[in-house]
Amino acid sequence: MDELTRPYEPFIDRFSPWMARTATGDITPEEAFRVRVQLMDTWRMFPWSDADLPLELLPARRQLTKARNLFADLRTGLADRALEHVQTHAARHVPDLTPSACQRLPDGDRDGTSTRGAQGGRRAVLLAPCPPVREPFPLGPIVDGVRRLRPTPSGLGLSLLPGALRSLFPEWAGELPLALEALEDPKGTRHRLLRAMAEPIERLGVATLVIEDAHWADSATLEWLLTLCASGDQRMSIVLTYRPHDVPAGSLLWRLTSR
Repeated sequence: MDELTRPYEPFIDRFSPWMARTATGDITPEEAFRVRVQLMDTWRMFPWSDADLPLELLPARRQLTKARNLFADLRTGLADRALEHVQTHAARHVPDLTPSACQRLPDGDRDGTSTRGAQGGRRAVLLAPCPPVREPFPLGPIVDGVRRLRPTPSGLGLSLLPGALRSLFPEWAGELPLALEALEDPKGTRHRLLRAMAEPIERLGVATLVIEDAHWADSATLEWLLTLCASGDQRMSIVLTYRPHDVPAGSLLWRLTSR
């Protein structure tokens, strides 16, 4: 059982000193940005190695709780100084960028596993992390993000088009429009599915779509993002995080980031 909590010990040893410096303000904007990225990049890998057992079954629950609290406190404590670094570079290299484009996104849950946007008006933030799985589910990050924002489509006022989403949202089958007539052309079916995916996001009032670890994104998700950008009428910002050296050759992500 000790093997289950041992991975958190290096995390605590590595980032605890930064918590003390953050508390005293002894940290530069550049350091805050670098450490915050490293903090989140390290933490996001734990869900894929964690056994996800109840805390009371873990022999060293104190270490896990300490690591979670350290992550949440340090992420919040570094945010403002890290944002200063982003704003400084944005002003230098992209002077025409509006100030509203460099604002803090809402903090997620205390354990950092999700971020929920406020509904009502175009203010919601849809967070779509891409897990490192061998065979990712098509459009999985987007589907999971929508589910977190809205457990049910009731009240969204959807058109008939999202009837094409029934296979992606089986738990919504009772509230989605009826399934659409099958098309003979597979390309037409795929294009209709990609168009349909945009409607619930539009109705949810999503202002910012954040795709994390896009180097692990499935091809359908990347194709959907390209279709969305090519339409020219999307009213939300799209934020991508990815490691360039982990992007496969020929990935649609290169086309997406070159736009």
